[in-house]
Amino acid sequence: MDRDADFRTWNIFRRRHDEGLCCAISAETPVPTFLLSGDWNFGFAFADGDPPVTGFCAEAAEVGTGFGGFYLFLAFAVTSRQRH
Repeated sequence: MDRDADFRTWNIFRRRHDEGLCCAISAETPVPTFLLSGDWNFGFAFADGDPPVTGFCAEAAEVGTGFGGFYLFLAFAVTSRQRH
């Protein structure tokens, strides 16, 4: 198994008026149109192997992006990396 093939970078968007609601998409995936509506802001990017992001589950993200192209999750506490 090629480990590089499983390595991903994720782009995280946050709901504008509820920053605890986050949407992750693979960096290789086109941004879904609902994220361009003005209701979402780009938050940050992180890669597999980076320190964990609160509320993010890599296994669930793989499944979610496989079906719909995105993965919604709740970040209960905003970390310094998530604050911009």
